[in-house]
Amino acid sequence: MPWDTSYGTLSPRTRPPPGAPDRILVIEKTRRRRRRCCKKILRSLFFKVLIVLAVISTLLWHFAAFAGEIICYTNFLSPPFPLPPARSNFKNQTFSVGFDLTAGYATAAVLFDNGTIVNVARIEGTPEYNAALTRLSLESSAQTPTPPYYNCTAQLSDLPRQWLRYLRELTHQPASPDAAVLASLLTQLKAATNTYLGPRGPLEQVFLTTPPLPGLYNEPLLDAADAAGIQMLTLPWYIHRSGDSAQYPVTTINAAFAGMCLGLKGLNITTPCNEDSESASDAIFSVLFTKHALAAHLTPLASAPHFYAAKGVVDFTLGSGAKRNAPNRPALPIDVYWRAVRAALREALGSYYIGARLGRVVVYGDAADDEDFNKILREEVLAAQESDEEGERPVFVSSEAVYAGARGAAMFAKLCSGLPPWGSCFPDLRPAPQGW
Repeated sequence: MPWDTSYGTLSPRTRPPPGAPDRILVIEKTRRRRRRCCKKILRSLFFKVLIVLAVISTLLWHFAAFAGEIICYTNFLSPPFPLPPARSNFKNQTFSVGFDLTAGYATAAVLFDNGTIVNVARIEGTPEYNAALTRLSLESSAQTPTPPYYNCTAQLSDLPRQWLRYLRELTHQPASPDAAVLASLLTQLKAATNTYLGPRGPLEQVFLTTPPLPGLYNEPLLDAADAAGIQMLTLPWYIHRSGDSAQYPVTTINAAFAGMCLGLKGLNITTPCNEDSESASDAIFSVLFTKHALAAHLTPLASAPHFYAAKGVVDFTLGSGAKRNAPNRPALPIDVYWRAVRAALREALGSYYIGARLGRVVVYGDAADDEDFNKILREEVLAAQESDEEGERPVFVSSEAVYAGARGAAMFAKLCSGLPPWGSCFPDLRPAPQGW
């Protein structure tokens, strides 16, 4: 073999004779070519493996998504969700009842078929009740997801909590701590209402309303009503809220508006109300002021049952009781307190553009007649308006301030009795991943 084409290891014993080509260069070049070739092969294998893994991962992801959809639509892994009851399960009664679970207390009102409405009872909230509503007023208490679910991810992520609720109910315990607290007041309201109704009872169905609290949904209200032995009513989605929002209760923004005989035109129910008075616009400022809380919200509202959107503030440290000492709550200096109230009202008025074009200011709650509060409220509202002309100023309304929410809820209960069976007011919290 010629020296210049030799391959292999160069041994010191086989050195080429003088004048022969240096084979070391040839061997080194060969090694480099082999290394480059190996690197190309390894790089190619690496990318091929990555492609295979990506394809397998994609297929597994699609399979998992498909399996999740099947699980969602069949509720295979979910505890059983109760069906809404049929209207035939209840008696045809000559009255409709509304309960208002508000800040610091709860009220009941009864509307009879002849249009007579009666304020029946007021039950003071327990410390546990007040603490629960205070916590539920915080944005951090908002629970997501909550039924009915409008996508599979929400439903699957809530499975552990739903199974815990189901097991608690099987062992005859309250479905949740919040439901237990709410049920205690509902039970007292039910007893007071049945005492008033006498032989015309017993109470079977009741329309529930609450302040607009970020953390309070229909689910704990329905659980509480079940624990109290009554059927909860709420407005169906096609009347109250459009879109995927059946998890929210009807709040006192709507109920108090109706309870003050506003926005009832065209509802075809008999009430003691006269025709609505005209206002500059449909924009309202709904203000709840009790001994325990201040809630102020802006919303466009022409018809009492309908809801579009609301913006505002809820503060359980600014109730009228904060002006004096209370258990676990020291009194604020009076000037500091009123400055905080003024700032909260100003913040609420600036939270939505309609705050400068108000038609009505609706004030309710057991502290709604506070003169100092009403003076500050009027000053802030009028200062926020775009126009100060006489015909464009907002109208201030405050009638039946303590019972306005319950009275409006009773009117909504009467409205429910005239709806078709397919559009009843029985809450349906079964999963609805396809949306409405």
